Amino acid sequence: MLGGMSGTVHEVSHELRRVYDLEVMRIPTHKKNQRTYSTPRFFITEKDKWQYLIQRIKKIHETGRPILIGTRSVAASEHLSQLLSDHALTHSVLNAKQDKHEADVIGKAGILGQITVATNMAGRGTDIKLSEEVVKLGGLHVILTERHE
Repeated sequence: MLGGMSGTVHEVSHELRRVYDLEVMRIPTHKKNQRTYSTPRFFITEKDKWQYLIQRIKKIHETGRPILIGTRSVAASEHLSQLLSDHALTHSVLNAKQDKHEADVIGKAGILGQITVATNMAGRGTDIKLSEEVVKLGGLHVILTERHE
């Protein structure tokens, strides 16, 4: 017998079945999903995209709302980190280089005023707790820098 729980294992259920002969069962959340989605934006150049992102991050950060920015690669997370530093925006970076402190960094992503940059695989399975004040501000604001697989 084998049991466990994951928020992301359903994506690879076919592989778990084929390789390990394991079944995956989806269990619905006990609360209604509160996510809201914005219309995707497309840019002619990478420079335009990064400039827009910095301005958007600044605007949201001014409200105190925590921001989690997802990137697809370590290089993109480091590039964004440099841009944020250039604009004096204090932030945390979570990519393949911080594996020992991964849960700590992502766990703090919901703190008031926090800016966290993370690759799409980082921090999986770690809860991001939100204070009442953050919930009143609208919760954690998540920005994806590009479409993910």
